[in-house]
This record gives sequence, C-alpha cells and structure tokens, in this order.
Amino acid sequence: MKKKRVSKAPEMRKAEIITAARELFDLEGIEKTRISDIVAKVGVAKGVFYYYFSSKDEIIETILLEIENEMTLSINEILKSDTTIYRKIFEVIALYLDFIDQFTTDTSNKLPDYKEIQGNVLGAKRVRTLLMNTLQTLIEEAATDGLLNAPYPLLTLNVLECGFMNTKEIDAITAKTIYSITENALAMPKGALTDFIDQ
Repeated sequence: MKKKRVSKAPEMRKAEIITAARELFDLEGIEKTRISDIVAKVGVAKGVFYYYFSSKDEIIETILLEIENEMTLSINEILKSDTTIYRKIFEVIALYLDFIDQFTTDTSNKLPDYKEIQGNVLGAKRVRTLLMNTLQTLIEEAATDGLLNAPYPLLTLNVLECGFMNTKEIDAITAKTIYSITENALAMPKGALTDFIDQ
C-alpha cells in the first residue's frame, strides 16, 4: 500500500527544513551537508526545498539570521544579569564557541571549518561582529574598573581571536585553552574565567 503523503502548513514545513539543516550542519559541517541530506532528513522531495530556498547559501543565511536573533537575546540577558564582569565575559565567549560549533562538524577540527564560513558568509560576519563588539564592551568596562591589567586590552582581544583562527596547533585548541589563554593575556586574576568551566 502506498504511503500517504503528509501535507503540512508552509511555515511548519519551512521550519522543519531549517531545523534539519541546523542539525546536519552541527553534526557534519556545512561543506559536507548536501541539500539531498537535508530533504532526506525531513522526508520530502528536493522540489519542496527549492520551493522555500533558492540554494544552500540561502538556507545558510536564513539560519544565520535565526542565530543572530538568538545571540542578541542571549547577550541582552547576559548584560542585564546580576553577576560579575568575569562571568559575563565567560558567557559571551561561550556563545562564540557555541556559534562556531553550530556550523562545524562534530568529527573534525572546528576552527578551520569555521574560518572558511566566516570569510564567505555575510551572516557569519554579522554574528561575529555582534559577539566581538559585546566582548570589547565588557573588556573595556573591566579595564576601566581595574579588573584586568593588560596595557592594551582591546588590541589583545583582537590579536587573540586572530591567533585562535590561524593557529596550526589545532589539536591544542579547546574551550579550556581559550579561556586560560584569554585570562592570562588580559592579565586577569587566576581563575577569573577558568573557574567557571565546570559550573
């Protein structure tokens, strides 16, 4: 007996396609995920995908817009929270790492994959700018309050980001390494960021 086709409201179907794409990008990375993988996960024909999106690039931009909105809400919550400046910096770095994770495979080195998408996708640049501007604001505040002692804190932050994205020692780059190097480079008290890792 032929399986009956399930008809869904357009917005519901579009949301399913976006959710499937996000899950596959997170698991396999953008480069390895094909449109055929996305439609197979949803259980629809390719024509359904093209009804909502003209290309893979368009669904990537749509997802990045979703992520940008999610990140904006999360950042606003972090900034309004009644916690230390160190905790706020930690949480924004965590958002950055989560952003990278959403667009890179879970089975290969994350930073090179992310660097490729960051350089080629406008939405990724917007999210990166949002996160870096927030980090710069928090670090500027911490420096003004005497909570870190790096002589050039904003320059240090930008050099750190550039270094993490371009290092050849990929296997050494973990969340713990990033927090530890950031803490030391910005001359924060020992444990200012790393103490939050297991909390």
